[in-house]
Amino acid sequence: MGEIVTDGVLHACWVNGALRIWGERASEQGGLNDDHAFAMDAEGLRRYGSIERIRVRLPSREGRPLSSPRLLHLQGQGADYEGAEYREFDVDAATIPVETGERDLDALLDQATCGSTVAFFARVLRMARHLVAQQRFVPMLLQDAAGGLRASWRPWISDVQSSDRLRILANGMPPAACAGVDQLEHQPWPMLEDVISRFVDVHCRRVLE
Repeated sequence: MGEIVTDGVLHACWVNGALRIWGERASEQGGLNDDHAFAMDAEGLRRYGSIERIRVRLPSREGRPLSSPRLLHLQGQGADYEGAEYREFDVDAATIPVETGERDLDALLDQATCGSTVAFFARVLRMARHLVAQQRFVPMLLQDAAGGLRASWRPWISDVQSSDRLRILANGMPPAACAGVDQLEHQPWPMLEDVISRFVDVHCRRVLE
């Protein structure tokens, strides 16, 4: 990932089947239409991965995004979300490969200022790695949107221990972790299952290559 330098706060979310990193700057840059007014731009995020535009659903007031608790803390301010409404904003985001996500997120935590979502997704990927190490996965046939079938390796999380771990993760999920606007509609359980399933599938296929 290279040297990590940031003058703001980095956040992680899962959008359209991929792990994304976006960020807030301490100073407002201005924005057009639905752009987040003080989000980091592509140039500031490019060191972390390939850049895409994503849409995130965040607390706002009078149509403007509110700063995250972490950014407010850095500025010596307290968080006040009374009367806030959720609104969607466009931001630049770096895509981190799920197979290296745990290592990359740990690097961010060591070298950058991060919101709670970065540590959260690192924990999710550690659970996924544990499932792979314990060989808790099964082959399945999945139907795609076009009606076709594809083979996939899926995690086996029906046992009590795995279900409990997943429940703990879901209950402790920061709201911003599922801020991404996509077909999962901000639902914690489907998002967690998608993250873990994609990690397991990638690692199983790598072993078979």
